[in-house]
Amino acid sequence: PLMVVFLLMGLLMIPIHLQLPDLDTEPDIREDGPAPNFVLSAYGNDSGSLVDLIDGHKALVLAVSLVGSPNQQDQITQFRSVQDKYGDEVGLAMMVTGNDVQMHELDELAEQINGSWPVVLDELGGEMASLLPIGSADGVMVIDSAGNIAWWQSGSASSKVIGEAIDDVSLGSKQSPMHVVAILWTTSFVLIFTGLPRRDYERPEEPLPPGM
Repeated sequence: PLMVVFLLMGLLMIPIHLQLPDLDTEPDIREDGPAPNFVLSAYGNDSGSLVDLIDGHKALVLAVSLVGSPNQQDQITQFRSVQDKYGDEVGLAMMVTGNDVQMHELDELAEQINGSWPVVLDELGGEMASLLPIGSADGVMVIDSAGNIAWWQSGSASSKVIGEAIDDVSLGSKQSPMHVVAILWTTSFVLIFTGLPRRDYERPEEPLPPGM
C-alpha cells in the first residue's frame, strides 16, 4: 500500500512541476519577473528611463525592434489601436536596438510616430535588449506598474493580444492561489493514507478523554 501512495504522489507532482519556472545558469530575465531599470537616450525631449515611462500608467507596452526591421510598421499600427482603446491609462514606448545604432537612424521612425510615444535608443551592442526576455531581436512586452514583466512575445503582436495582456495585469501575479493548494494537497496526501486505521476498532475498557 505504501508503494501505491508513493506512485500517486509522483503523479500528483507532475502538474506542480509543470508550473514551476525553468532554472537556468544564465542570468536572464523571465516572464513575471522584474524588468531591468534602464536609463537610455531618447529621441527628442522624451524621457528614456523605465521609471518615467511607467509613471502614471497601470502598465507599459514596450516594443523592441532592430533598425529597419519590417516589424516596426506592424508594431506602430498595433500601438495606435492600443492607444485609441486605453488612452493615457497605458504607456507606450519603442526601443531600437542593434550593433552600433546611432541616433540619426531613428529620424524616419520618429517622423512616422510623430511624438505619439517615446522612442529610446539601446546601448551599443544591444546590451539592454539582451537582458530582456526578447533578447536583441524584435518583440513586444507588457510591464506592470511595479516594473515586472507580465507578458512578452517575439516579433510583433496584435492589439487584441496586447489588450488581453494589459487586462491581465489587473489580476496581479500569475502565481495563482491554486498552486499553493496543489502543493499543500500533495504534501498532505500521504498523511491521509498513513493516518487511516490499520486494524479494526476496539472499544477501550475505560472511557478516554475526547480526541484521544
